[in-house]
Amino acid sequence: MNQLWSITVDDYLEVVTRAKAAGLKPGDSMEAIFLEYMKEKGQASFARTEFTKEEILSELLEKNDSILDVTTDKEGKTKFQVINKKENENDKSS
Repeated sequence: MNQLWSITVDDYLEVVTRAKAAGLKPGDSMEAIFLEYMKEKGQASFARTEFTKEEILSELLEKNDSILDVTTDKEGKTKFQVINKKENENDKSS
């Protein structure tokens, strides 16, 4: 199950700080630390879905002209990509 969260930059920085203190390296999953932190805060996810990331992106593109896709590789490098509705439709028709 995938969950969608609404967090602040301060929340993210706190999770990263805790992950570093726990000895995690860039690219390691911080999910357990993130979930524990949100539990401490008393904050729940605002949505849950069985869709994959690709299915969620496709659904969002049906309702919006463009969306921001953020991915992090195993080395901890983050990639930002704006996906436009028209470009995505061209990819599907190819």
